[in-house]
Amino acid sequence: MTMTLDEAIEHCEEVAKSKCNTCGEDHKQLAEWLKELKQRRKEDSGLLDVNDLPCDVETEEENG
Repeated sequence: MTMTLDEAIEHCEEVAKSKCNTCGEDHKQLAEWLKELKQRRKEDSGLLDVNDLPCDVETEEENG
């Protein structure tokens, strides 16, 4: 079965929460990398939403 990127992120987060060993930590790191990949793909495709940006990034409207 093929997973989507969102499904892979969800799976990694579930395993990370259920395991208190190296496997859980590895899945936590993998989930973070997958989230970064997802964001980079959005940026590359021009579909990045302002709401996806970190809170400390200001938009042109906020700068006046």
